[in-house]
Amino acid sequence: MIFYDQQKTDKHKILQKINEIDKHLQFKISTEVKKHHKLLDILIHRSNDAITIEIYRKPTETSNHPSEHKISAFLYYINRLTTLPVTEKSKQKEWGTILTIAKNNSPANMILR
Repeated sequence: MIFYDQQKTDKHKILQKINEIDKHLQFKISTEVKKHHKLLDILIHRSNDAITIEIYRKPTETSNHPSEHKISAFLYYINRLTTLPVTEKSKQKEWGTILTIAKNNSPANMILR
């Protein structure tokens, strides 16, 4: 991810240079909207003096995946929550989402409390 001042830098020159790095890699330009940028399930907020990251998504409905897949997903969600530099408010919101997903998707013998 590259942040730059549009008044001082030409985005097409940046794109041209990074696309010369490796012929097997093709980069694209994605611009922010109202000082927000969405990247997969991450929302990046930019202000004049700081950049903050938030995890954004809706709780999923129940699924019929094997328990092993569900456990792997929960471990991924928890790892992401503990390793991303998100705000405390965002951490609490994401933890609530993880618990909701777990309650909606856990078999009776795996219910989280």
